[in-house]
Amino acid sequence: MHLSDGEIRAYLDQESAVEGVESHLNDCSECQVRAERLGNSSIHTNQLFNSLEPEGEDLPKSGRLAYSMFENQYIQKENIPMYERLFQRKYRYAWVAVGVIAILAV
Repeated sequence: MHLSDGEIRAYLDQESAVEGVESHLNDCSECQVRAERLGNSSIHTNQLFNSLEPEGEDLPKSGRLAYSMFENQYIQKENIPMYERLFQRKYRYAWVAVGVIAILAV
């Protein structure tokens, strides 16, 4: 019987609660190959995640600065005056309908 990938990953992450995993890996060449493949995959994944980590100027200097950057990009874009909201493109058909009703009422 061979170890599952989950058992091998738990062993590689030093989280294994299963008895005899290490002795099985010493005896079973197929599980050794799978453990090596999973270990290499884990190393490669960690390298990819580390490459995504921001460096230098990309890091905000404080929480307050990070919030102000977020606020400048997203929150303040919503401050549109009321008259501009009324005449936005999405309300065009409503204004046409109001105009047609006004003309028909006269």
